[in-house]
Amino acid sequence: MFKRALNVWTWAGLLVALLFAGYVVAGYTLVPGLIRSQAIRWADEKLQKRLALGEIRFDPFRLAVDINDIALPAEAPMVSVGALRVDVSFLSLFTGTPRFNQIAVTRPKVAAVLKPDGSLNLAVVEQQATFLRGHGITSVFIGGTTGESSSLTAGERAALNDRWAVVGPATGIDVIVHVGANCLTEAAQLAAHAEKNKAKAVSMIAPSYFKPRTMADLV
Repeated sequence: MFKRALNVWTWAGLLVALLFAGYVVAGYTLVPGLIRSQAIRWADEKLQKRLALGEIRFDPFRLAVDINDIALPAEAPMVSVGALRVDVSFLSLFTGTPRFNQIAVTRPKVAAVLKPDGSLNLAVVEQQATFLRGHGITSVFIGGTTGESSSLTAGERAALNDRWAVVGPATGIDVIVHVGANCLTEAAQLAAHAEKNKAKAVSMIAPSYFKPRTMADLV
């Protein structure tokens, strides 16, 4: 009798171990692909835009998802995120409703949108802000590393700053402005303009041709 009971528990233990191993393997190998396909399908159906996603990782032990290099639309991104991390609470398994330990967004960027004639399309800013705020993003970096700093004129960059200075606070989004330029006078003027517009912060790259000789020259 005891031996029979021991066999039952042995087989039960093996079954649990196999199920757990299957869950772990599926978490590491199948879940990332499922997330990718469902996210792309959602963007296509709800937004009529193609979503680009980089590497996707799922940790089955922590119920955490990491997604890199998110861009929408994929061909010419209006909105991009360097990395997104979603950490789901284990309580979600028992309550039936999603609970999150952490949702972290790294390097959110908003690209300037141009009209067919090459002029700046400021009317799109409201759409960008609504989309970002609706997905929990509370800060943006404008005029920066997606090429605007070298592609737009100083006047266009100031106009983009002006529009976000109105739309950002109205939608609950902090605005960080890139003010770097090869002309230091122009960079200083853009920084002063951002300060006047109450930007949350400014960012800049050093001139790439005539480089400042000292830190004092740069600042």
